[in-house]
Amino acid sequence: MINLAEATDNAVNSGASRFRAVDAFPSPAEAGDTHARSGMEAAEWVTAALAGIAGVVSLLGYLFDQVPPLSRKAITAVRAVREEVKRK
Repeated sequence: MINLAEATDNAVNSGASRFRAVDAFPSPAEAGDTHARSGMEAAEWVTAALAGIAGVVSLLGYLFDQVPPLSRKAITAVRAVREEVKRK
């Protein structure tokens, strides 16, 4: 069985008392993961955001391009309905 006092003395004498909790969790770079928490992650988010904004702008541009033909069709339809109402 381990003697608690002896284990504590061994830990103190071995320098384990200088152990910091931060050391238990190495940074991603120290762990060999060069991708996590790096500039690449930010660049991916920026790219995704710009692609989303470009998609919305393209969609709005397409819809606004459809307004004149649709408005002409709507005017023609309203006139046709008026003429039908006048005939009756």
